[in-house]
Amino acid sequence: MKCQKLIKLAMLMVSPLASYALDCLKESDLNNPDCQKDILIITNVKSDGGDERSGSFKAVVNTLEKYDIGANQLQVPQSGILDSEIEKALYKDNMARYSVLVFPEGRVSYNQQVNSAENEWASALTYDQWEKFYEYSRNTNKKLVFLNDYPGNYTGTADYVDTRNLDKNLHKSVQNIVPVQDALNQEVAEAVSEVSISTAEIWHYPAVESPSEKITSVEKLLMFQKNNEITEDTIAAVTANYDGAQYASFFMPLGSWDEKGSDALNIIWLTWGLEKDFSKIAGKQVSAKDAIKSDAPKSSKLELIFVALCTLLTISVTFF
Repeated sequence: MKCQKLIKLAMLMVSPLASYALDCLKESDLNNPDCQKDILIITNVKSDGGDERSGSFKAVVNTLEKYDIGANQLQVPQSGILDSEIEKALYKDNMARYSVLVFPEGRVSYNQQVNSAENEWASALTYDQWEKFYEYSRNTNKKLVFLNDYPGNYTGTADYVDTRNLDKNLHKSVQNIVPVQDALNQEVAEAVSEVSISTAEIWHYPAVESPSEKITSVEKLLMFQKNNEITEDTIAAVTANYDGAQYASFFMPLGSWDEKGSDALNIIWLTWGLEKDFSKIAGKQVSAKDAIKSDAPKSSKLELIFVALCTLLTISVTFF
């Protein structure tokens, strides 16, 4: 009788853990509150309420799903969002919910002149709402990441093409992306250098330094290498400090143009933002080097936990 009670107890203890593991494996659900997640994706949404899944958004989600990294999502429509919705997304019981906030579409901008031949892009977030995100970083020591960002005052940079009055088509000039020495984790930097990320067919924004009173400090993270059209190395990504708010800005989109390159760029901001080795971030048992250079993720930590729990249960049933 005691053995039967022990078996029942073991099954009761294992069942919720196994269920939790299986639920957390379903990372395609970007809003699963039952799983602990460190990342919030702030993304655009179509005016009709549909999901405007940009190339950068898809690339971020693809990497997160590939390596079993949990994330939630906050969608910001063109009409804007309430302050209370931002507060609810960022905090729970006055405690910060996330370690990294990532903006795949840069500054959450929309073309406000949809019926006009001319484009007029503006953020759907107000100045005060942006300050909420910056205050989140200042007050909690958490980090922000902007993908497909444009050089400007908030990054202490300016568009190289504009500053040199050059042909706009140079924004599609093919350049290799390389890490700045000592700016990245050594393992990540070496792998990024070896994988050869290119801007082929991608509209990107080579940047140059342009000191800004808004920014406390700026550090180069990645560079676009010079070519026959752009005669000097230009800035591809920076990290910045804005009166205590910490963020990284990448002056290019991610996307299907280069899945391995997008994985590499995602791994860069993940390891920078979470301040951990990639093997400690990913659910898959894989190092940053292997993830950047290989398309074959290994077994998931949660899968291994689930197998171990089931094995323990089998042993208990067999011997008791």
